[in-house]
Amino acid sequence: FANACMAVFRDAELAAADIALLQPRQWLNDSVMGFALEYLQHGPRFAALGGRVALLHPCTVQLISAVDSADELRAILADLNLSAAEWIFLPVNDHEGEDAGGTHWTLLVLAPAARTATYYDSASSSPDLAKARAIARHLGSVLGVPRGAVAVAAGTCPRQPNGFDCGIWQARHPQTWHTHNRTWMQAARTG
Repeated sequence: FANACMAVFRDAELAAADIALLQPRQWLNDSVMGFALEYLQHGPRFAALGGRVALLHPCTVQLISAVDSADELRAILADLNLSAAEWIFLPVNDHEGEDAGGTHWTLLVLAPAARTATYYDSASSSPDLAKARAIARHLGSVLGVPRGAVAVAAGTCPRQPNGFDCGIWQARHPQTWHTHNRTWMQAARTG
């Protein structure tokens, strides 16, 4: 029963075990994070932007961090049409293995044309800034940004009051970003 599919939205699925993680004091896994981002990506706030904003699945981000060859990544990511995106949201997990896992979520927001990226950590204790820089470097090279040309800076964000809300914060950040960047969004819709 734990692996039975309980919810589907476009390319994202949640099993019963994933839904159980939505209880208080639980860490969210890749499936829950991916489902939330898929829903946001195709919901009313972002769908109207026609691909100018991309919210990547955590598994895709983990793959980007692991593959150093721009040619391989370009082939793997071709269907995502990231070259049209002005802003790319990448959930970063502190797990280093190939299997699922990890204990902390952070967020990297990449603006390829501006050659900038902002790294948000709601716990401010994560050592993942180096991983975020590597992800920005790898993805930037796929998008035609010269290696090392993306400046990654730590952004300010609200701090989580406990050791388990990082996933919720990270999943909500794109909505908060949308609200704070409403002027840019209005221009993007008409632009």
